[in-house]
Amino acid sequence: MTYGVGMTDAGVQGRNYINMVYYKNKGFTLIELLVVIAIIGLLASIVLVSLNSARAKARDVKRKVAIDSVILALAMYYDNHNVFPANSYAGSRGTALSGSDLISTALISEKLISRMPVVPSNSGTCGDAYYSGTWDSA
Repeated sequence: MTYGVGMTDAGVQGRNYINMVYYKNKGFTLIELLVVIAIIGLLASIVLVSLNSARAKARDVKRKVAIDSVILALAMYYDNHNVFPANSYAGSRGTALSGSDLISTALISEKLISRMPVVPSNSGTCGDAYYSGTWDSA
């Protein structure tokens, strides 16, 4: 049987076989999909780890800015009165700068600071406030 110029029965069967192989291998195998999913999972875990370190650095910057603002307010108070605000030590860590202590009240009443900064995260050993005074290591 002839199908056209130069085409025989064997040529048509060969072309059909090539088309079958081409269409049969067109999709992805299960192993290929699992490898791609594993690679995506690995990359996602790397990104999440780096995000956590970025969050920690952001918290540290917030703490530094908060402490710097208190230092600046104390320096301005000292410039006005030639003495730092009175302090009453409460415990071995000093006074918690919570907004209702003597130091906070003096700085806020003179409008040197609008409010006392809060600790960005409550994961530290000091609780949720900054402390004035000295820290006893014993």
